[in-house]
Amino acid sequence: MNKKIVFFGSSDFSAAVLKDLIQKGYEVVLVITQPDKPFGRKKQLKAPLVKEVALEFGVDVYQPYSLKKLEPLHRLRDLDYDFGVVVAYGKIIPQRILDTAEVSYLNGHASDLPRWRGAAPMERAIMAGDLSTAMCIMQMTSGLDEGDVLSREEIKISEDMCFKELESEMLDSCKKNLCTCIDEYSTKVCQAVEQSDQGVNYAEKIYKDSSYVNVDTQDGCEIYNLVKGLESSYGAVFSYEGKKFAVFLAKFVKKEGLDGHGELVDKTKKSFGIALQGGVLYPIEVQLEGKKRMLVQTFMSGSRLDESCCFISYGVKDGKSKKD
Repeated sequence: MNKKIVFFGSSDFSAAVLKDLIQKGYEVVLVITQPDKPFGRKKQLKAPLVKEVALEFGVDVYQPYSLKKLEPLHRLRDLDYDFGVVVAYGKIIPQRILDTAEVSYLNGHASDLPRWRGAAPMERAIMAGDLSTAMCIMQMTSGLDEGDVLSREEIKISEDMCFKELESEMLDSCKKNLCTCIDEYSTKVCQAVEQSDQGVNYAEKIYKDSSYVNVDTQDGCEIYNLVKGLESSYGAVFSYEGKKFAVFLAKFVKKEGLDGHGELVDKTKKSFGIALQGGVLYPIEVQLEGKKRMLVQTFMSGSRLDESCCFISYGVKDGKSKKD
């Protein structure tokens, strides 16, 4: 008998998982996602991609501002469904909601639990220089990513792996293992592994100031990890001639003994390097404040870089980082 699912998710990652479940024939009876939010300079409301996928396949969508009120409880209690499936929803789900499923609630979380519980596990793993992570499918509890793990697939993080590549591998793993946990739930729950209370840490949400570079306190590897981890959001942000200068893609070459602090090096007509502690960062894709994201060759064609240019710390004053 086909399992009936209520799906919770708000990110593009979760939209891809939802689409995969529907296309594989799982009966999704309701999709719950975050409310539409203002977007862009005109602050026009934009729907989560999860909502767009649900409507494309004719699935009902529910967008409550809070799950703590009685309305969401009543709506789910009146539904006949087997599993709640949660992938990057963005809110804690109360126990009384979890209790409305006939079988269980499952959560697809992109980290090697209990490391990187919380909002931005993939970004934080890359930014921290982790050599590996994992895609975990767990039983949900009312705590933050604390449930028993039903499935764990390790994902290696190579030296030059950026966010998009890691996200792609995590997505493939989530699609595959989530379906296995639904189809073989009885077996998986008997093999469930309780999370250790050692090594717990939290992947805080990424804000603008998470991207600010400090060339005096961060070495080149740390800054390169920032570039890789924030490829799809803010990039690693320097200050260049008083403006934000974000680097989204780059190559990093280690050089022992180099004590750079953002000086311009190795300039050609199509590229340049930024000297850092322990190596040189060669930007590939950049964005200067007020301009569009572009390849470094395009940036160079419209900018006059001379030997006196320097890419310094952004948002740092008297040793403290300012907030936007």
